[in-house]
Amino acid sequence: DLEELYTTNFECLYGTDSLYQEYECDTTMTDITCADLNTLITHQIGCFCDVYTALYQKVSTESGENLQSLMDYFIISYAAEGWNDALGCDIDVTCDLSAGGGGVTDKPTTAEPT
Repeated sequence: DLEELYTTNFECLYGTDSLYQEYECDTTMTDITCADLNTLITHQIGCFCDVYTALYQKVSTESGENLQSLMDYFIISYAAEGWNDALGCDIDVTCDLSAGGGGVTDKPTTAEPT
């Protein structure tokens, strides 16, 4: 069961149909915008959100709260503090593990990298 989650997450992140493949293999892209970063981060958070949601549904309430805290920290440290602070983007992604089926949401960004 856990191995299947890891495999699913890896395929979501890096599989041949992954959004990363599209961006990473695009040799014509010379600049990346905050909208591009928002798309990529929303995709990545979505992959992890799906896996963590599946785990959340199988654990105790306390463990579920810990998983939600871990997910929130990951989003804050990666998206908010990582890209927003470094590039001046306003990426705002959330993941509600209790929503079932992955609860990732994002607010479209209007900022451009500084």
